Amino acid sequence: MAEQDIITAARYNLLQARIATIMGDPSDGEGYGQQLESDNVATASTVRAVDMAGLYTDMIRARKHQTGNIPNTISSIIAGDVINDDDTAPYDTTSFTAFEQAMEDIEADKFQLDLSQATVQSLETATRGPGWNSTIYLEFSLNFTGYTTENGTAITAADHRRAFFNGGGKVYIAPNLSGGSGNKTNDWRDLLSNISQIRFTHQETNADAGTGSAIGNYDLTTSYKQLFIKQAELYPVYNENNFKLYAKKLSDSEIQFKVELNDDDTGDRTGLGPAQDESITGTLSVVVQALRPSGTAVDVPAPTYVERSAFN
Repeated sequence: MAEQDIITAARYNLLQARIATIMGDPSDGEGYGQQLESDNVATASTVRAVDMAGLYTDMIRARKHQTGNIPNTISSIIAGDVINDDDTAPYDTTSFTAFEQAMEDIEADKFQLDLSQATVQSLETATRGPGWNSTIYLEFSLNFTGYTTENGTAITAADHRRAFFNGGGKVYIAPNLSGGSGNKTNDWRDLLSNISQIRFTHQETNADAGTGSAIGNYDLTTSYKQLFIKQAELYPVYNENNFKLYAKKLSDSEIQFKVELNDDDTGDRTGLGPAQDESITGTLSVVVQALRPSGTAVDVPAPTYVERSAFN
């Protein structure tokens, strides 16, 4: 279109629908579950400054959520401004073309959450005392209960889960072994320390060490899937020991995790006597946290921790 061409209602509505997909009602993979300032306009209507102002507000909120900054590629439009087109880059910041270009960045970074717009919220710390070997595990679920936006719109429990992960929310799981002594205990402490923190996102699971997976929130089924594994490696005699993490979907609004510590080492002979399978000493802990969108642009509550099976 030429620079002074009129912006049609159809063209405006197309752009408004795109930002509504990102900021509005959640679906699988899109939608932050926030109220919108913009709305579509009637066919053949004139696109007014107030329409563009609402569109601008929604777009800068999305971009601030993603990057922490208000973009300088678009500008607010007030009554009396001409809403024009611009075919030549760099585009006039009040031109409709500039808004369309900015929308491409918003869509490309739709799962991005800037840390300045987020809060790490502690959900639970599960612990177990010393004196275990073989396999122990912990099961817990994260329950998304729904929420209400600032204009009173109710977000369902299932959409709460979608909005959390669509908005860049993550689940952090950090295992640790403190205190205790002995080679096997030291080996487990080294294993868990190297993991440091496991991060479960919309599309993957990763950690500082170990083997993650391309399994995230939208890949879960009603049966457990292995998300992560880390083998012991400090002392070769304990290399069969490992830490695993699993997850499954209990419902559209609740997901369950299983933390499994497999002490598969059954003992090694150190002399003429039978093999010795020592127990792990020290205190085991698993810290569960949620990185949730919490900025002024996008705010989604964290889920609730529910214990399903304590360490056994």
